[in-house]
Amino acid sequence: MKKKRLYLKISLILLGLLIAFRLALPYVVLRYVNNTLSELNGYKGHVDDIDIHLIRGAYAIHHLNIEKTEGKAYVPFFLAEKTDLSVQWKALFKGAFVGEVIINNCALNFVTGGKGANQDGGNNDWREPVKKLFPLKINRLEVLNGEIHYRDYSVKPDINLYLQSVHAVANNLTNSEKLSKTMVADITATGKAMKTGTFNFNLHFDPYAESPYFDMDAKMEKLPATELNDFFKAYGKFDVQEGTVGLYIEAAGKDGGIKGYVKPLIENLNVLKPKEEKLGPIRFLYEAAIEGLGEIFKNHPKDRIATKVPFSGQLDNPKIQVWTVITNLISNAFIKVLLPNIDNTINMKDNDKSKKK
Repeated sequence: MKKKRLYLKISLILLGLLIAFRLALPYVVLRYVNNTLSELNGYKGHVDDIDIHLIRGAYAIHHLNIEKTEGKAYVPFFLAEKTDLSVQWKALFKGAFVGEVIINNCALNFVTGGKGANQDGGNNDWREPVKKLFPLKINRLEVLNGEIHYRDYSVKPDINLYLQSVHAVANNLTNSEKLSKTMVADITATGKAMKTGTFNFNLHFDPYAESPYFDMDAKMEKLPATELNDFFKAYGKFDVQEGTVGLYIEAAGKDGGIKGYVKPLIENLNVLKPKEEKLGPIRFLYEAAIEGLGEIFKNHPKDRIATKVPFSGQLDNPKIQVWTVITNLISNAFIKVLLPNIDNTINMKDNDKSKKK
């Protein structure tokens, strides 16, 4: 009888300790996560709450906020309503003990022209804090209902180019033959460009290569040109009444080199709006010149403006991360290639020389 009572007391004590541990664990993990996010270079992070799911080997981060600490970027660098980190059970059945991350309702903001400094996540290897927050190697990453913004506060009007309703999936990030037929990781993403356009993104890459080793293609289609009027006004000093914009990019990187092309496509472009607004003579001539450039490059039967801009060369820093290469490539392609412009690199003397040759 005494032994039964002793066993009962021990059981109750162990149960109490287990309950106390279960109740205290989220607070311990929350403090650890916030301390880790405070060690970022030039940024600080904060998490509101943590949920622990011991049975499925997971924990969930609620309301993650990462901000720039220097200067004023106006908006957080990264926001996520919920981030779930867990064991990838499908991989476990194949003999690989790896993890997966699912991020819900998030936003990533790249900023230029903020007071003090730009905001692009630079000077941080974001893989390091992830390793501290999650002991397993992440093999799969999924983003549900994400947003990506490019904001420029150095021009008037302010620029906000964005992708929304983003659904992205990354597989084989551990570069494992057990989990994939190849040693290459892949990322696919779809969503909306601005309010009504569409986009698709595909990237195949080696996550452990010393220099960016990747193959990428991306396209944006059916974007009404009027949704880009702030962009056109800020960078080109003109606006449009109607038209549709598309952008196509293919690129590959290997051994510190990069090669590809950018192809902008503008259909049914209408720049001038003389009936709706009074334009000064200089403004009128400028917008007429822009429309004239469109006429030069237009495929008249289809009322389409299109060109193809190839590029190739060596990266300045062959050990730069593949993410930096991709974001710079897309940003430069959108801003420098989409706007029609005159480079002033051709003149009559060049033409005369070519005739003599």
